[in-house]
Amino acid sequence: MTQWSLDMATIHRWLDRIEAFNTLPIYLGIAGPTTPAMLLKFAHICGVRTSLLGLRHQSGRLGKLLTVQTPDYLVDGLAGRIDHFHLYTFGGLQRSGDWLATRQSDLGIPA
Repeated sequence: MTQWSLDMATIHRWLDRIEAFNTLPIYLGIAGPTTPAMLLKFAHICGVRTSLLGLRHQSGRLGKLLTVQTPDYLVDGLAGRIDHFHLYTFGGLQRSGDWLATRQSDLGIPA
């Protein structure tokens, strides 16, 4: 619960490795809505080497560095395998709260 990841394939491989013996709920840290540039900053600060390298590899798409990216792809892609997501508010508390409210509304969950 203290680490965060951006690479769904890596997360799936880890879940596959522990599936046979794990009896505990999985709490996965994910970055809330933020720009890739901000994620690069936090990956460097936190020492998240794999995420940092992945972001740098994708930084060729310069226009995307300035747009806000959401963790929807992780939440949707890991549905059923993760018990809870721990949201890191790298993009700000308000932006994260707005994203959570939108996800909740999209899923038809009352506020």
